[in-house]
Amino acid sequence: MFGSLFDATRPVGQSFNIATVDEGEKNTVVGTGVRVDMWENRIALQSEIARSRYANPESLNFLNEFGSTDIGPTFGNAQTHRLDASVWQGDELQVNAFGGYSIVDPLFNAIESFTSADRETWEYGATASWDIVSLSLSRTIFDNNVDDTPNILTTRQRSTLGNMSFDLEGFRSAEPEPTADGQALPEAGWFDALAIIPSSVSLNASDERVESLNSAIAAANSSLNGSEFPNTRNVAAGIGFLWIWANGDTSVNFSRSIFDTRQIGRETADTVDSFVDLSQTFRGDVWSSQTRLAYGRSYNKDVTTESVTYRYEAGQSFTLDLEDWPTASVGGDVQIEKPTSIVDGNSSLSNTWQANASLEFSKYFPTSLQDYSPSLALVFGISDSDRRDPFFGKTGFYEYNFTIVSGFRF
Repeated sequence: MFGSLFDATRPVGQSFNIATVDEGEKNTVVGTGVRVDMWENRIALQSEIARSRYANPESLNFLNEFGSTDIGPTFGNAQTHRLDASVWQGDELQVNAFGGYSIVDPLFNAIESFTSADRETWEYGATASWDIVSLSLSRTIFDNNVDDTPNILTTRQRSTLGNMSFDLEGFRSAEPEPTADGQALPEAGWFDALAIIPSSVSLNASDERVESLNSAIAAANSSLNGSEFPNTRNVAAGIGFLWIWANGDTSVNFSRSIFDTRQIGRETADTVDSFVDLSQTFRGDVWSSQTRLAYGRSYNKDVTTESVTYRYEAGQSFTLDLEDWPTASVGGDVQIEKPTSIVDGNSSLSNTWQANASLEFSKYFPTSLQDYSPSLALVFGISDSDRRDPFFGKTGFYEYNFTIVSGFRF
């Protein structure tokens, strides 16, 4: 059995974004859960429940020039349940399966959580591995509007994900064959033929459908019309290659997706995205460094707004972990995006960069607490974004933040 308590206060104006005004907030979340393992851990069942209290009290919003109405605290519940089963565990073949269910109330709120409110989710899937091949397949179905409110559009999203990977490291590190005079050939290295073989190859595919469940009811009880009822399909596929070296690794990934819109009046608003990502990591005894480059192209096929968008990304990070010092990390990345209209030739340009630095002090906790995964880190971040548009000119924003992260896992 385990539990958690989260209590946070966020001042007014924090994380201020263009065209939005963030109110001062106070949020408390209490949760508990239990995990049961059966039949020599071949079956595991885990259940969790949580309750949140959220408010935007006037005392936190007196500096808000746009005004704020204190409506008092609101409460919401959330629960999740998951079953994992080890179906077959042989010397070469392993098969596992899982299933889960969760529901989150519309008024559940956790400031620092990625949990989405007003959502009911079902998920199930299986994984299998045999020799050098691994396979996974999963299915997720979620609906919103869990209270069935008549004037709220209810949508259902169905996602199917599949992945297959091949572990080829054994072919790269094969024992060298001796020559006729008894001398062994050199082992594979950066410039040897076997080094061209990747350590692993992965293939992935996904199919996602989004459609409305109560179009007629929502239309009768609200101002929505047929063109606002979602009906889309997004099909994607990718392939990735990974090379693992003695002091680093190299990865190359390619992906392509097709977004098919079937909404009334938007049948031609489809897009095709292509993306390539390259990453190189180097590792030393007390340091590591990663460099990343990426290029993407997005084609919007709408007959009235036909356009092409090019994306360029670059990033660099560095980590230093000395024995008697906190673990230090610095990093940053740059993103450039250029949409160009095929209809009239107009184009815009947006640039975004961000940098961050952190100090991690987990190693200083006593040995008696290390079993609880203690963490304590100081994080400083800074970012800048600007956009140059032929119609609106230059716009942008600048932001910096300082965060203290601390916690234990029970």
